[in-house]
Amino acid sequence: MSTIIYTSNRKSKEQSLFTKNDPFITCLKSRKLLNSPTSSKQTFHICLSLQGFSPPYQEGDAVAIFPKNPKNLISSILKLLNAKGDELLKDPKTNEPAVLETYLTEKSNLSRITSTLLTLLSTCSSKNPFLKDLLTETKKSERAHYIQSHDLLTCLKDLSPLEPLDLQAFIASLPPMLPRFYSIASSLSCYPEELHLLVATFSYQVQQEIRTGVGSDFLCNRAAILETPIALYIQSNPNFSLPLDPNTPIIMIGAGTGIAPYRSFLQKRSLEQIKTRNWLIFGERNRQSDFYYEEELQDYVEKGLLTLTTAFSRDQQAKCYVQHQMTAHSKQVWEWIEQGAILYVCGDAEHMAKDVQKTLIDILHKEGGYSLEDAAQFLQKLRKEKRYQTDVY
Repeated sequence: MSTIIYTSNRKSKEQSLFTKNDPFITCLKSRKLLNSPTSSKQTFHICLSLQGFSPPYQEGDAVAIFPKNPKNLISSILKLLNAKGDELLKDPKTNEPAVLETYLTEKSNLSRITSTLLTLLSTCSSKNPFLKDLLTETKKSERAHYIQSHDLLTCLKDLSPLEPLDLQAFIASLPPMLPRFYSIASSLSCYPEELHLLVATFSYQVQQEIRTGVGSDFLCNRAAILETPIALYIQSNPNFSLPLDPNTPIIMIGAGTGIAPYRSFLQKRSLEQIKTRNWLIFGERNRQSDFYYEEELQDYVEKGLLTLTTAFSRDQQAKCYVQHQMTAHSKQVWEWIEQGAILYVCGDAEHMAKDVQKTLIDILHKEGGYSLEDAAQFLQKLRKEKRYQTDVY
């Protein structure tokens, strides 16, 4: 099998920046499952080709990837629509020709439905009375709940059988496929022709049916190595970046795939001619099965480039998270802050990031002698000075 490298059709320097509307087309070079068989998770190291890619990017930036919907889902939807898939339509946004199956695969968000879609289906569904009632002004909350609890497939199943409908109006009623954003897990300085990602798969339930994350499933399971075209562009993240001065100490706090940008930070700093001060506080479930990039990190430790503190939550009876390790090392955290360290937090916004922020305030109160109110204000001051940077999702 020959290697296929996809590149842009650009011919001028003025067109050198890839964008959402003009993405770079590449392919998957390799992927590797990083968890052991005993893990309850599946997290993959993804390597994409950058051959033919010229715009620079910085450590801390993200990549936006346009995934494709799975074939079995498209087939089920086409069957419910009584469509073949080869129907020639027009892209509602560009007015360019669009084949129905291709449009559903690449341009449509099939995990959501809209009121516009329900209005359209009310003209051709066997449940016309139900829909007409659901669409009345007095049923806003019920309609919102229906939309929230269904995706396109479960909606079409629920409202079948359907009479023939206007397929052009149908695709116009669908929300667009949006890019998925991933922190870049490699430094361009170390890997000029590759871009690395750390991607965890996940699943969820819709009306008793199991769905997988579109972006993660596409990258981790469905994209064929060296074959499937993958569209991407770089999303700059100037509020999550390394300091210009390599002598500035940094504390990197994160859990799970939140370690991704820190890998790029460490790769970049490993190229410096001086021994920089870097401290990583990393959390996951089990050391034996979920310690991503362990050999690489331990090599940095042995070379004196990294101070590494881990929190594996399920390795002992009492749960241990990154905030607990911060508390256990509160004196050192405060000393690093006093010495000008920049704090980074990457990962889950709902729980981890909030717990880390609360813990930082407690450390400033305990070790720095601030009142809790002044500690919170001091943390805000650090944020304004870009000494407290977060990349949470």
